[in-house]
Amino acid sequence: MSKLTCYIADDYSSMKSGGLSFYYGYEETVPKVVDASDEDAEYEWAFVVYKGKKELMRLSQSEIKESVDEYSAKNLIDVSEFLLAGIAIWIYRSKEKIDTGWVIKLG
Repeated sequence: MSKLTCYIADDYSSMKSGGLSFYYGYEETVPKVVDASDEDAEYEWAFVVYKGKKELMRLSQSEIKESVDEYSAKNLIDVSEFLLAGIAIWIYRSKEKIDTGWVIKLG
């Protein structure tokens, strides 16, 4: 069994466990504008889940804040808090898919 790895810095936070990687920070972004080909587009940091090199989910900072309750959205400040919220959203959405017959194969 591989060991759990966690990193927290000022501008990113990540966790690796069981073949899954969770990341939130500056190295992964989502365009703030609809047209991603716009070279002057602003970007916001993103939460990303990977299994190996395959991306399973990507959420912008705004999407995370929109997915949590009002109190939580106001209090999401630190990168580790966004990482934790992103993992919770991923678990919730994965459970929804399993409950409705959509199965996520992790193996």
